[in-house]
Amino acid sequence: GELLFGQGRFEPAVATLRRALQVGGALGFEWRPHCELCLGKALLKLGRRDEATEVLEALAAAGLPEADVELGQMLRGTDRKGAEQHLYAAACNGRQDIFSHLSEMALEQEGSSPEDRRRWAMEWSRLADPRAEY
Repeated sequence: GELLFGQGRFEPAVATLRRALQVGGALGFEWRPHCELCLGKALLKLGRRDEATEVLEALAAAGLPEADVELGQMLRGTDRKGAEQHLYAAACNGRQDIFSHLSEMALEQEGSSPEDRRRWAMEWSRLADPRAEY
């Protein structure tokens, strides 16, 4: 399924990943979270947003930062607050590089002063820097 996803063959990837999850479910499948993440990403590529959201939200609730990244990117254009929450969760759970996405979003934020946007962007950027001391 992951190979098919990488080839851009999303429909066969979804079918293969669902089959792997079905077969592996009875066996305590250790690759389950990875397969579910790939399934969620494939569903997003196919425009099946509701199905993808269901899969990714379950993974995010289980603490998988990559699912929060996918949800944050998906929501960025439609639900700014939701996107920020998912990206922040991912950044706090090991994906420190995601703070840079929050910095970009701060600069794009409408309704706040340029000074506030700059201040938030600088703070998020500082958190993204692994060399920064706190």
